[in-house]
Amino acid sequence: RTGGAEGFKFDSLLKLTQTKSADGKMTVLDYIVMTFVAKNERSVLALSSEFPDCSAASRMAISDMVNDVRSLKMGLDRCKTELVNMKNEQSDKRVTRSMKSQFGTTEKSSS
Repeated sequence: RTGGAEGFKFDSLLKLTQTKSADGKMTVLDYIVMTFVAKNERSVLALSSEFPDCSAASRMAISDMVNDVRSLKMGLDRCKTELVNMKNEQSDKRVTRSMKSQFGTTEKSSS
């Protein structure tokens, strides 16, 4: 709970399909669905229509998603490195300017 909000973690949803009854014939998810059907709570069973992207996402290969995330992370790491390099270059330029002003030197241009 954070800030008084109630809920559950997404990874606990996976456990609904993995946790089975003593005889191994029914999962917790099966039981929940059967309970809603028995109570005629069909509106709850239409929940999947509120998440149209889940159907498409469920057809994606996990390995593809892992590769995509890895690629994004590598790109982010390259951006961070470039930012550090740019910061260092700016710092180097400031030091060079300071040194030139301290010692009264100027850069000679090559012609």
